[in-house]
Amino acid sequence: MCQLIKDFELIINSAVTSVSPVEIFKQKIFIDKQKISYQRHSFQLDQFEKIFVIGFGKASSAMATEIEKYLYYKIEDGVVITKYGFKTETKKIKVFEAGHPIPDKNTLKYSQNILNLLSRSGENDLVICLISGGGSSLFEIPIDGVDLKTLQLLNDFLIKQKIPIHKINFFRKAISKVKGGKLLEFIYPSTCVSFIISDVIGDDLSVIASGPTYLTSKESFIDSKDISKITNILNKNDQLIKIEQLVKLKVFSDVIISYYNTRVHNLIIASNKTAVEKSIEISNQLGYEVFSCKYDLLSSIDELLMNFINEFLSLNQLQEKFKKVIIYGGETFLEVKGTGKGGRNLHLILSILNELIKNKIEVNFKFLISSFATDGNDGNTDVAGAFINNEILDRVKSSSHSTEFYLQNFDSYNFFKNFNCLIRTGPTFTNVADLFICLACSE
Repeated sequence: MCQLIKDFELIINSAVTSVSPVEIFKQKIFIDKQKISYQRHSFQLDQFEKIFVIGFGKASSAMATEIEKYLYYKIEDGVVITKYGFKTETKKIKVFEAGHPIPDKNTLKYSQNILNLLSRSGENDLVICLISGGGSSLFEIPIDGVDLKTLQLLNDFLIKQKIPIHKINFFRKAISKVKGGKLLEFIYPSTCVSFIISDVIGDDLSVIASGPTYLTSKESFIDSKDISKITNILNKNDQLIKIEQLVKLKVFSDVIISYYNTRVHNLIIASNKTAVEKSIEISNQLGYEVFSCKYDLLSSIDELLMNFINEFLSLNQLQEKFKKVIIYGGETFLEVKGTGKGGRNLHLILSILNELIKNKIEVNFKFLISSFATDGNDGNTDVAGAFINNEILDRVKSSSHSTEFYLQNFDSYNFFKNFNCLIRTGPTFTNVADLFICLACSE
C-alpha cells in the first residue's frame, strides 16, 4: 500500500508542476530581447513604446514573477490581483490580494487600480494580461446600482447551486463593467496579449475569468428558471430582466470589434488536458496501464460517482494480474445544503466511500482513490482534496463515524480529518480545475 501512495504523490506532483507558471514560461513561452513567441504567435518588442502588465486569478502572481524574469527592464508598470495566500515575490509588478470565491472590498479597490493603470496606456503600447481561474471573483467593477453587498450575496448564492460555471458566469458578466469582453474598452487602443491558464471545461474563453478580453457577439440563453433563482438576491424583478438583456444584447462598437480582430490575442498556455496528459505519462512510466481516462469533464457529483463505481467494480472482474489507473480531469458541481466544511473533491471521495460501505462492496485488489483541486484549495478548506485506500476503508467500517451523516451535513473535511487522509499541497500558484486519480493493483 505504501508504494501506491508513493506513486500517487509522484503523479500529482508532476501533473501540478506541468501547469505551473515556472514550467510554462520555461518550456512553452519564448521571450528574449527581441520578441515574445508562443506556438505560431510572435510579437516583436521593438514595435511597442511601453509594456504594461495586468493580471487576475490564482496563478496571476506567479505568472507575474516569471514574466518579470524575462521582461523586467521593458515593463513600464504592472498590477495583478490574486487570492489571499497566493502572492509571490515581484520587483516591479505590484501584486495585491483579494477575496475568493467571494469578492471583497479589496476586489473593487485593486480592480480600479488596474483600470487606472490602463488609462496610461496608448496606441503604441503593449498590454500583457495574465489570466487564470479565480479571476471572476478577484477582478470586478460592477455596473452602477450593484454594491459590494449585493455582489457578495449573488456570488455566494450562485456557487452553492447545482449549476455549471458558464451559467454562474452569465450572471457575473451581466452585472460587470469589465467581464464579457468589456475590459477591452479600457485596454483599447493598445495591443493586448493575454496569457491564459484555463480552469474551464473546453477552454471556453468566454468563461475563463468570465472572459474579460474575449469578444463574443452572443451569449448562451439562460432559462427563466435560472433567473428566478436569484429573485431574492437582487432587489427588483425588473433589474433581473435588465441583467438578462445586458448580456444577451451587449453590442460593441465597430471600432472595438475591428480592434479585437486585429490587435487582441488570447493565448491558452495550460489547461486541464495538460495536467491529465502528464498524469498519464508518469503513470505509464510507473508501469500503470490506463484503464479509463477522460478530461474536460463537466458533471454533477452524482453522475461522476455512478460512472466511477461502475468502472471500479469492473476491475473486480479481471482475472489476470493488473496494474491500472483511472484518470478523470474536469469539474463537478453540486448543490450545497449543509453548513459543514468541505469542497466538491472531498464530497466526491466521501460519496464513493459511502457507496462502497453502503453496498458492502468487497474489493479484491489494492487501490488508492483520490480527487483534488489543482490550486490546492478545495471549497472552503485549506486542503486540496482527499484519498482513500483499502486500509482507510477498513478503518471507517470499524469506526463509529457515519459517512451518511457527514454527507448530509456537507462536512467531508471533518470526516477525513479523523482518518488522516486529507491531501495538503498548500497554494500551488496555478489552477486547471480538478484531477481524479484511482490506482489499482492486483496482488
